[in-house]
Amino acid sequence: MKGQYRIISILIVLTLVFSVNLNIMAAWSARTIGLGDGFAVITGSDALYANPAAVSADDRRFNLELKLAAEAWNNLLFNDYITQAKMKDTLNKISKNGMVVNGNGNLGGNLSIGPVTAFADIRADGLGRLSPDFTKLFFAGEIEDGKQYRIDGTAFFASSYLDTGVNLSLKMPDSVAKSLQVERLYLGMTYHYLAGAAVKSSGTGSIGMEFDQDGDPYISGNTSQLDAQYSDLDNFKIDQLATGSAFDVGVYAELNDKLSLGVSLLNLGASLKVDQALYHQYTFAYEDTDGDGQKEWDTADDPEEGVLSGGFELKLPTIFKVGGKYNFSDSFAVLANFTNKSYSDQIFTKTLSDQKFSLAAEYIGLRILPLRLGVNYSTLQRDFDLAAGFGLHLGPLKLDVGLADLTGLFNQSKGVAGGLNARIEF
Repeated sequence: MKGQYRIISILIVLTLVFSVNLNIMAAWSARTIGLGDGFAVITGSDALYANPAAVSADDRRFNLELKLAAEAWNNLLFNDYITQAKMKDTLNKISKNGMVVNGNGNLGGNLSIGPVTAFADIRADGLGRLSPDFTKLFFAGEIEDGKQYRIDGTAFFASSYLDTGVNLSLKMPDSVAKSLQVERLYLGMTYHYLAGAAVKSSGTGSIGMEFDQDGDPYISGNTSQLDAQYSDLDNFKIDQLATGSAFDVGVYAELNDKLSLGVSLLNLGASLKVDQALYHQYTFAYEDTDGDGQKEWDTADDPEEGVLSGGFELKLPTIFKVGGKYNFSDSFAVLANFTNKSYSDQIFTKTLSDQKFSLAAEYIGLRILPLRLGVNYSTLQRDFDLAAGFGLHLGPLKLDVGLADLTGLFNQSKGVAGGLNARIEF
């Protein structure tokens, strides 16, 4: 029995490692973190990963910016001590998505001259999911008699890469804007060239516990597998980088001096093709290994590993945004936004998506000290986030800070995010 429990422990550890070991980055800015989302109506360089049409809509002529941001969250655990009552409540809240853990951030900079912006960021994107059955097993800490725990749905992907490209944000002629009954209209597109490394893994099968005729427990289940495909970093060469490209498109319109609207599609066709790749496959077989008629659940002596013929392609999530902004005055505005982020079913057995509803306010009455506050709800994270940020704007030199989730101050947060931007703009 010790060997069987050891196998279960190994399996749980492996799935957790595949699901939660994310040291990854994606695209944010201090301002978007302070507002709680990348709003489709945000203007300036902060719109680079929110709406490519709005990047030059702030009428600035020159912008040189450096930025740093990071975020991590999960959909079940709060930053608080887990009591027995909270554990029971967590078990009741486990949905069809199981346990989901995500981490993202970015480090880089951009240069804007007129309507053209060039950028270079170190980015990554990734997400891990533990199947609902194994999530319950992890939190309950014991196997229920006669129950089969399915591994299917456990999956993980991550990619770390250099994202370079160019954005073009153009103001349409006034005649075109007037024909559409808006004051100003912008169209924009961004091209991304991606180069880096990637990994993806998944699990299949099931395990359970039953009792033989003597009343002794034994492990049962189906043949199960955990596999991983990843870039060959041991023999890494520049010409073996995982490469790919992506496009962003967007529209930004100012209907009048009060109301603005924006729509964008991000990461169109985004993927990383890994030509030089390796694989590991762990097999847990439920079969009669001793020829005594008694099936046993055991692991293969050694994992299967080697070079993955033809490599693999990692599709990055596609993002849709739509939002609006209302200026109550020259110094105070309210923003609303809807974001849908869709992860490829190439990785997860069914397409995994996250819908985020966001509302924020920005006060610029104190020109030297703009203030921001936002709240959002994520259907995948299953949580409300409270965000805040501020800036220190000294003429052409501008510094911005954003923090979330501020409910963590009350032990009610499932994640944390922070960002810092510095730019020269005129």
